[in-house]
Amino acid sequence: MEITDSKFINSETQALAKRSANAGKPFGKLFTETRKKKKISIEQVVNALYIRRHQLQALEDERFEDLPYYTFSRSFAVKYAEYLGLKGTEIAQKFDAIYPNELKMTKDPLCTSVDHEITNFDLEDEKTLQFNPILFLAFIAVLALAVFLSKQVSTAEEEHKKTLPIDEGISKVEQRQGAMLDGYK
Repeated sequence: MEITDSKFINSETQALAKRSANAGKPFGKLFTETRKKKKISIEQVVNALYIRRHQLQALEDERFEDLPYYTFSRSFAVKYAEYLGLKGTEIAQKFDAIYPNELKMTKDPLCTSVDHEITNFDLEDEKTLQFNPILFLAFIAVLALAVFLSKQVSTAEEEHKKTLPIDEGISKVEQRQGAMLDGYK
């Protein structure tokens, strides 16, 4: 026989009972149902939250072994819940209640000893070089400007080194007169 009368159960006990009843319910199905009810595709969630598709699928299917470290996975679940309009704190409690302790200790470097070497933060997929056309065009423009300026400088130096040919047939008076025309004395 279950006593549900509020006279016999105080509000704290009711809240604890409600939390423990909700903690065992799967949050993955709640994610899937809410997403489908709101007619949101997985791709829309991926683009909005920047969480990989396979990780969102793992959250919805509650396949914890396919998720990254515990702390990242928990934050993914909270972000996903808030995106869908669910309460993030309730999802975090459900996540904590059903996440296997074995995975916490084996996957999460924050839960392991200090001697454990942290080698991978699940970023293998991020090691691709992305091509930025604007940056490439800017680089080409700077390179062309550098070539143009170096040619201008070398041409100016060559012209400066050239001297005007001296005509031996011109007298000194005629040379002075010509120099005076140019503004020299």
